[in-house]
Amino acid sequence: MNEKIKEMQSYRRKIDQTDNKILELLNKRDKLVLEVGKIKKDNKLNITDKKREKEVFGSLKRKANELKLDKKFVAGLFRLIIKQSAKRQEQKIR
Repeated sequence: MNEKIKEMQSYRRKIDQTDNKILELLNKRDKLVLEVGKIKKDNKLNITDKKREKEVFGSLKRKANELKLDKKFVAGLFRLIIKQSAKRQEQKIR
């Protein structure tokens, strides 16, 4: 096996490890979301909070700029994450 193939395999292992960390963080986020959902239920608050979402997206945009990430990609990704979070909270409240 040539050195470039070995190098590529090494990078792929690192990508796999990074993907696993992302999944672990999504799991941690989900648990936090459910805790927030309980508080919303107990206090009869709406699941969605447009003001909070605006703050989150502003912060994400700044961080994406700082990290030189595609802002549209980051916004789209987090739209999905936030949509799933609201769905999970809705399920929890029932």
